Amino acid sequence: MKRAQAKPEPSRIAADARTTPPETPLETPLEILRAGDTCAVVARAYRAAALIDGADYFLRLEQALKQARRSILILGWDFDHRIRLRPDDPHGRPLGAFLRSLADARPELEIRVLVWSVAVVHAPSEPTQLLLGAPWEKHPRIHLRLDSFHPIYAAHHQKIICVDESLAFAGGMDLTVRRWDRRPHAPDDPLRTSPEGAPYRAIHASR
Repeated sequence: MKRAQAKPEPSRIAADARTTPPETPLETPLEILRAGDTCAVVARAYRAAALIDGADYFLRLEQALKQARRSILILGWDFDHRIRLRPDDPHGRPLGAFLRSLADARPELEIRVLVWSVAVVHAPSEPTQLLLGAPWEKHPRIHLRLDSFHPIYAAHHQKIICVDESLAFAGGMDLTVRRWDRRPHAPDDPLRTSPEGAPYRAIHASR
């Protein structure tokens, strides 16, 4: 966590959730949390924000990913590289191509994606890309894996994205299809479509 002090100053929006290392060791009554044993580290977040609906979350996630310099860790129940974080941006690229562009531009950036293995048959994403890979993944510093270490049909259902080990998004929205929506939840929003261009129903979720 000390290394975060050397990172470039983040944007104001991304900084809302950035953490600052505590001056003294963090005390917690939860004995299950033991640094180096049941978790990597125990730390206190000094800034946090609630993001409601996909448009708000994906916008701020895109801003945070653009600032990543060392690491991007994506952990989810499902993942689809074809989605766009900003459907309202005519120049926006699909998620996979966007991540690949970040890896190409930054020689120290490592990108790791861990997806529930049963997503290939249960989740709404396109399964071929998870099973066989996609062109955007063919990079020495991009790693996508299917997690099969859980008991049958158990899943890491929490969705987590961590940038440079100092900024994290945690909540209930995967980077997959049929997640993006704007706050009005208009029944006929022309931007609320699948990668194939098919419309889907309004969705309300928080991150």
